[in-house]
Amino acid sequence: MIWTTKNIDYARSSIVKAGIGMTKIDQLNIQSASDPKEAIRAMKPPEGVWIEKLVLRDDVKDDIFFLDRVDGSNYYISERLKDEIIGAGCTGIVFVNYTEKYPG
Repeated sequence: MIWTTKNIDYARSSIVKAGIGMTKIDQLNIQSASDPKEAIRAMKPPEGVWIEKLVLRDDVKDDIFFLDRVDGSNYYISERLKDEIIGAGCTGIVFVNYTEKYPG
């Protein structure tokens, strides 16, 4: 799986090298979407990349997108889509700001 997205503000996010159980090994200097790919190539299993602190870009246009390697939910939706879901009367969905921890 390719780990990258145009929606991450890499310069303001905190991305780490992690081991088993997503235990932090080292802070990575990730400034652009190409940097995580280079970091992943240099790792040996069971090492991986983990987003310790996620900051989204201010200009995200996608109504829904998926991110892996991040704590909490991997699905992100826009305020517009959230309002449409609520307006349609859908129930059983918990909406949490991406900067907050999921309550479950």
